[in-house]
Amino acid sequence: MTSVVRFTALDRWDPPQSSPSAEFAWPTVTLGEIAHVRLGVQVPRKGGEPIGIARPYLRAMNVRRGHVDLSDVKTMHLAETQAIELNLRNGDLLFVEGSGSVGEVGRAALWDGSIPDAVHQNSVVRAGCWTTNSIPYTQ
Repeated sequence: MTSVVRFTALDRWDPPQSSPSAEFAWPTVTLGEIAHVRLGVQVPRKGGEPIGIARPYLRAMNVRRGHVDLSDVKTMHLAETQAIELNLRNGDLLFVEGSGSVGEVGRAALWDGSIPDAVHQNSVVRAGCWTTNSIPYTQ
C-alpha cells in the first residue's frame, strides 16, 4: 500500500493518509528519511550588545518559488556552534513555514551557495539531503 501525506494550512500535523489505489512511478519516502531537516534560528532582539559571530541569514522573503532572492540579506550574531549547525550548504532545499499567508506555505528553492557562511532564520526550514541524488532537480 502506498502512503500519501496530506498537508493542510490549518493543521500541519495531520496523520498520514493512505490510498490503496494510488500508484507512483517512483518510490515515496518521508523527507526525514533522505534529509536532515532543520528549522532556523530566531533573530536576536535589537538593542543589546551583539554576542557571537556575525553571519548573513536568509528570511522567508528571500526564499521565492524556485529561486533565492539575495537583493536584501540581513546579518545576525549567533554562537559559533549554532552558526556551524545552521550553515547552509550548496544543494540544500529551503522552504518557508507560511510567511503570513496560507498560499505561501511550502514555497521552496534550492540553495546554490552564493553567500559563504549563510544561515537561516526560524521562518525558513532547511532540508540537507543525505545523498547528492535524493532530490531530482530540473531547471
